[in-house]
Amino acid sequence: MVSILKNIINIYSLSPLQEGMLFHSLYDEDDENSQSYFSQMKLRLNGKLDIAMFEKAWKEVIKRHDILRTKFLFGKTEKNVQVVYRTVPFNVDYTDWRSFSREEQESKIEEFLRLDKQRGFDWDDVPLMRVMLIHNDIDEYTMVWSHHHILLDGWSVSLVVKELFHIYNALCQEATITLPPAQQYGKYIHWLRSRSKDSQNTKEFWATKLKGFTEPTQFNLAAPMKGFDQQGYEEYWWHLSKDLTHSLNHIVKEHKITLNTIIQSAWALLLSYYSGTKDVLFGATSSGRPADLPGVENMVGLFISTLPVRAQIPDDEVLLEWMKNFQSQLMEIRQYEYSSLVDIQGVSEVPRGTPLFE
Repeated sequence: MVSILKNIINIYSLSPLQEGMLFHSLYDEDDENSQSYFSQMKLRLNGKLDIAMFEKAWKEVIKRHDILRTKFLFGKTEKNVQVVYRTVPFNVDYTDWRSFSREEQESKIEEFLRLDKQRGFDWDDVPLMRVMLIHNDIDEYTMVWSHHHILLDGWSVSLVVKELFHIYNALCQEATITLPPAQQYGKYIHWLRSRSKDSQNTKEFWATKLKGFTEPTQFNLAAPMKGFDQQGYEEYWWHLSKDLTHSLNHIVKEHKITLNTIIQSAWALLLSYYSGTKDVLFGATSSGRPADLPGVENMVGLFISTLPVRAQIPDDEVLLEWMKNFQSQLMEIRQYEYSSLVDIQGVSEVPRGTPLFE
């Protein structure tokens, strides 16, 4: 027990989104088809790879960032906490598929990805991530990096991958690792705590913003959307033409509104059309990295936040003027993007137990 305690270097609370992810992950554990917040990256690597150095580079990355040495404790204390360890065991798994044909390898990787997701994570594991290195050809490998989303957002994933190969190259060349000292996620949690002193103003802001909104916006469709699965989600990709993209960029510059405003305005109008109401509410995800937190752009952790966006669409206002007013509202919300969705729900007029939005 003493050695375990000596290995603990920090304990702090969860961020609001971490709390939400933990809740939903635990809630869905009995669902065999659910892989809530399971993130998986497949990366093809070409060239000679020193496997031992590659594993050492991963260990150096883990050593740099507290969030990658964090365990989440729940149900044992009054509040859920995350515990940061000084060191954690970690190894890169390796398998050699060079004897298989390209077609066989493609089939095997799809099966591996499926089973890897199905395996999920054990909350007793630290870290909540694993790496598989597959040897495809003489100088060709596939890296599969799986982690729980409670650890990292997309920006952080990019930072980790960048650091990984920077460290790997330095190790192979026996050179000095020139990365700046890592900024730890705990600083962000401390920043969130400092904002809790302003909780009354935050509650008043959201209570005012949501006043009169009493039930979530519904899609009133005659039939379910094609491909929609209640147990998960589907992804669809489409590309705007060059002419339409040019027109949108022209509107942005001429009228001083952002592309984000245009997209969210279009979504609000679509919701209004299908719901049959001029007062709609939807969720929007933002990066959540506060500009007044020094070094936040280089921190690794979970910073994204999902907040309600309310759009009230008048009958007699020029579209561009409405979009400009809507943009002002979006900018105002950014001042409170650290808010907990649970707390926002608590001050809204939507009945408890009913989500603010789908």
